[in-house]
Formats: sequence, C-alpha cells, structure tokens
Amino acid sequence: MMMFGGGETKKKDDEEVKHVEEEVDDDKISMANLFKFECDITEGRQVSCIDINSVNHDLIAVSYGEFDIDCTKPLQKGILAFWTLKNPTFPEKFIYWDNSITCCQFSKKNPHLIAIGDS
Repeated sequence: MMMFGGGETKKKDDEEVKHVEEEVDDDKISMANLFKFECDITEGRQVSCIDINSVNHDLIAVSYGEFDIDCTKPLQKGILAFWTLKNPTFPEKFIYWDNSITCCQFSKKNPHLIAIGDS
C-alpha cells in the first residue's frame, strides 16, 4: 500500500537527523547562536545597557559606553544603536553622544521617546 509523504525522502531526512544527533556529545554543553548583533561601528565597544520597546517588541535599544572607576583616562564617546530582529547585522539607526552612555530606557507612556544617562 502506498503512503503519502514520499518514502525515500522521509528515510533520507531520518538518516540526516540521526547523523546530527550522533555528532552531539552528551558530556559537552554547547549553544548555537541564532542572532549576532554586531557591526563595524560597535565592534570592540562595551554594552552598557539594553532595553526593548514596550509597543514594538522588534525594536531594541543598546547603549555603548565605558566605565572608569578611577577616573584616570578619558572615555570614548557614547553610541546608542537601535537594532531590529529584521536585520541583526546592522542597526536601523545610530545616535552618537559626546559622553559615554551608561544607561537607556524607552518611555512606558510614550514609547517613541527614549532617555539616556551619560557619565
């Protein structure tokens, strides 16, 4: 009796799944990256804060800034980047700030507004 689903392709798919399962070592813990939010402008910078928009859950604000507890060296200028899940390879918008940005948060009442704190 002939079954739906194409017997040959189903067998090949099952063999591929078994092959992938064999490669996973039970003693080794690993994680797969789904998204990498990185670009040339933010490369090597410290993330100081992350906030997600309460209305548009696809919009993520990330502030980049430095912390110097001893206050002995000049800090880099801050960057506020707006990332989306549509394009994790480059932010939708950048805002450059004269001082290092230490925190950021979208407004709860007016989610089109964002506040930043600088040092």
